[in-house]
Amino acid sequence: MERQEFVNLLANVQLQKERLANADQQIGLYKKLDTDQKRLLVVHKDRIKELESYIASADKLIADFKTTMEQTELVLEESDKNLKFEKRLSRYKTEFIVGGVLVWLLW
Repeated sequence: MERQEFVNLLANVQLQKERLANADQQIGLYKKLDTDQKRLLVVHKDRIKELESYIASADKLIADFKTTMEQTELVLEESDKNLKFEKRLSRYKTEFIVGGVLVWLLW
């Protein structure tokens, strides 16, 4: 074999080794990227579950708030009725006392 052919062959072997090392490095990067993507998917799924539970709890709080507001409105309506009734009774009592005093004075 001639010296030039041997040098070319040796250079080709060296080039192939570099390409093989580069390919190995790329395979390692792809494997790492695949692992990272799977980890990201798990993190995203966990985050989605957290958000779904937050939405469910918010919906429950809204429903509880509406129920509480309805009950509060009922209590306020009842209190308003009682207050009107008490005002009416107070007015009648006042009229009765004033009328009684007038009758007593005129008698």
